[in-house]
Amino acid sequence: MGRLNSTLKSLKQKRIYWDLLHCEKASSDISLTGKHVKVTGFFSSSISLGQAARRQADLIASIGFDVQRRDISQLMIPNLNKLQDFDGSKHGSFSRQESGISVFHMNPPEAPKAIRLTADKTKDYRVGQWIFEIPPAPNFWNSVSTLFHEIWTPTQHSAGIIKECSQCPVYVLPLPLTLTPATSQMRSKLSIRDDTFVVLIAYDVNSCIERKNPYAAIKAFKSAFDQDQNVVLLVKTSGLNSFANAKNDLSRAVGNDPRIHVITDIISDEDMAGLVDTADLILSLHRAEGFGFMLADGMARGKPVIATGWSGNMDFMTKENSHIVPYKMITVSDDQGIYSKGEWADPDIDAAIEALRVCYKETEHTQLLGNQAKLDMEKFLKTDAAEKYGKQLNEIFTNFGHSVNG
Repeated sequence: MGRLNSTLKSLKQKRIYWDLLHCEKASSDISLTGKHVKVTGFFSSSISLGQAARRQADLIASIGFDVQRRDISQLMIPNLNKLQDFDGSKHGSFSRQESGISVFHMNPPEAPKAIRLTADKTKDYRVGQWIFEIPPAPNFWNSVSTLFHEIWTPTQHSAGIIKECSQCPVYVLPLPLTLTPATSQMRSKLSIRDDTFVVLIAYDVNSCIERKNPYAAIKAFKSAFDQDQNVVLLVKTSGLNSFANAKNDLSRAVGNDPRIHVITDIISDEDMAGLVDTADLILSLHRAEGFGFMLADGMARGKPVIATGWSGNMDFMTKENSHIVPYKMITVSDDQGIYSKGEWADPDIDAAIEALRVCYKETEHTQLLGNQAKLDMEKFLKTDAAEKYGKQLNEIFTNFGHSVNG
């Protein structure tokens, strides 16, 4: 398996370098003709990158910029989980001769191909929206950074990693918060009683099972609660068919516990929001997060969270708004071959078990955590994000031709 992963990684990197050689580098001759922002990303996909791109584009539009959304989901990965049909004509359009800020909402493995296939022959100011979880970032990221004028990333943790490999400036802009309307009556649809205490975990196999560490979360849940207690664990997962052992490993972790409900369907943003609303608690015993999308979403909806106290989520998690799980650092071990070196966190399972019991028994304490989380995230992901995006975009337009307020 190790040799196969190494071969696949080598082939992938050769493809990346081929695309890189056939891309125009970031131009030093920038002249922006209008307040246009082109966001290229996985808009029609169910993956978290797709949701993040949708939210980013919505926020930029809400603060006064003309936004064009360019979907590359099927162009880049034909079999990618499709969430919805995407009609580009409904999502902003300017002449291909009009230059603007062009944001590519994807990491370096996808960026060269996306630029090669979609970049306009204009003097666009290129921005890469990147994220990474553990240092160091792969070596080829340094070469890909030459395609951009600057890089955006959502957390200080991710920025520290990317700055070490980027030839252009790196800025921290939090992922925007736009609370998606939630599908109602999800408990009824899932046959869960109203008085049941519901814990939610979620992971995508393609994002690295070892990094997401879902089996530790399942183990903590099973150990925290007796069989006769009125509790349920929802496990939202995707990509099980993309890795040979994923289904069997999940089945072994779940066992025959009837309290654990596994959801593998591709679901809409509204249904995912419904799952979060259904939960009384969000659990993540991750080894590393670049941001912590579901944790942020849950906290914004007033849900208490229990999560590993390391990496990107620590930009918004505090002891006043969350249960932070202690950890020790260990050497990376990843059978999927996504990560090959470095260290990441190994969360304390016993501490997580105790936190689960506290949240279940002390309902007033749990509610206070959720209330504080909601207040904190309202500022961090809504007020602060809008201010930072507006400042960053206006500075670029002012320096290169056009301010949204000018």
